[in-house]
Amino acid sequence: MKTIWHIFYPRERRIVFLLFITLFIVSALELLGLVLVIPYVDLMVDKNQLEHYTDQFPLLANVLELGGDYRITISICFAGFYVLKNAVLAILTYIQHTILKNVKTNIMTRMFHHYLYR
Repeated sequence: MKTIWHIFYPRERRIVFLLFITLFIVSALELLGLVLVIPYVDLMVDKNQLEHYTDQFPLLANVLELGGDYRITISICFAGFYVLKNAVLAILTYIQHTILKNVKTNIMTRMFHHYLYR
């Protein structure tokens, strides 16, 4: 790892660190998306589970008071979360590809320059 880390300039090291942070954020969002599926299905199937979840999460009770049927409100919130999550993931993926392209280009340019002028 030490030899690989010396390939990067200090600015590129910070960029690669930023890349690792964005990868962690993407992983956390994907995990959150998977975790929300089970409570959503549970609420759609069994109305008695609504009281269980509103006792554990008081904010959910406040959100459900806004609409009439709780299933419609929960479905809108669930779909809204997935739309926002996928939009953020698309932006972060674009940033990751841009960073990787720039780092790869810089390394290849330095290698070519070293090859020509050694």
